[in-house]
Amino acid sequence: MPWRYVFLLGFEGQRSLQTYERFEPKYVSALIGKPGYWPNYEGVARSKNAGFIKLASPKIICANAGDAVETWARLEKHLGDMGGGANTCIVPLGTKPHALGGGLAALSSGTIGVQYLMPSSFNVRDVKRGKYLWLYKVQM
Repeated sequence: MPWRYVFLLGFEGQRSLQTYERFEPKYVSALIGKPGYWPNYEGVARSKNAGFIKLASPKIICANAGDAVETWARLEKHLGDMGGGANTCIVPLGTKPHALGGGLAALSSGTIGVQYLMPSSFNVRDVKRGKYLWLYKVQM
């Protein structure tokens, strides 16, 4: 059965491209943060992933970069619209809320896998609290 990969894109375009080239999925789609955390967030994500987008020609969908629930809902709808006939894998390379939403979409489906890539490096930086504080309670 062919593979379908859903990439949750952030600013690590080289990792998106490497993953696509390594696994060569037959069907590819990508989720980008729109709106993002700041103006032109979507444009930066598209620019950083330009090589991947050009080579893979993914169907692109969008979800708020800071909203895991919206991401989950968009992914469920997108995957439902695509139908069966392929093994599906979510590749979380974007925001933490997108990764959480992708994980929840996979968990609730019961058949979708998640391919988590270890970060190529770790950077220490000061983080300032934003305008909103998100709290998610996940119960099984």
